[in-house]
Amino acid sequence: MFSSLDPQTALRWAGDVGEHLRQEAIRNSGGAAWIGAVPLRDIERAHLSVIGYDLYSGSAGVAVFLAALAALTSDGAIEALAREALAPIRREVSNPSHAKVLARTIGIGGAVGVGSLVYALLLVGRFLKDNSMLDDAQRAAGLIGDREITEDRFNDVIGGSAGAILALLSLYDRTCDSSLLRTAIRCGEHLMKSMNFHPILSRRADSFSARPLTGIAHGAAGKALSLHRLFKVTNDETIQVRCIRGCQI
Repeated sequence: MFSSLDPQTALRWAGDVGEHLRQEAIRNSGGAAWIGAVPLRDIERAHLSVIGYDLYSGSAGVAVFLAALAALTSDGAIEALAREALAPIRREVSNPSHAKVLARTIGIGGAVGVGSLVYALLLVGRFLKDNSMLDDAQRAAGLIGDREITEDRFNDVIGGSAGAILALLSLYDRTCDSSLLRTAIRCGEHLMKSMNFHPILSRRADSFSARPLTGIAHGAAGKALSLHRLFKVTNDETIQVRCIRGCQI
């Protein structure tokens, strides 16, 4: 079915998805949310609930899709919905007391943590040509402090420091803010410390399986990717060694 898919058809289908999201949106106080399958962080299950804020299964991911669709179609209603999807997140990261609670609750990861909010705000701002979202991305990045890094027990791309590194460096590429690089380096140091029993291969902190994982999302490949990105910016040979070992698994 997809072998002969042309761009116009793909865009029309994407528009259908956008219209479905518009119809299903729960709007309140200038924001938008949806009911969906929300992962239960520690037991690898999901339940139906109002989706959270993150990129993987929350409103940040919905906002990225809608913003990309709006950029391609110039659809004002879809752009407005993308902004509504991000509105509650932007309010949270702009409120210091709420933001700290949010960071402790969702962690620092690149798909389900604060890192995912950083990346979503960066992307949506780019798609909608709205530089004010860069300011919120910076605020979100500032929530990744020493305590949050130290308490990270996932360490992977989805929920841990590997994902935080990718998000922070993406924002650093755009802003050249040295504080973002310093935070990414601290995440890298934490990530490498977590590899004590093996150079880079590790088990998920929330997994009942004894098998080490090798993939992008939770395993060695994702950690190697993050450390490679960090090495390319810092030229730190210690980081390079860890990357090489990871790629030899």
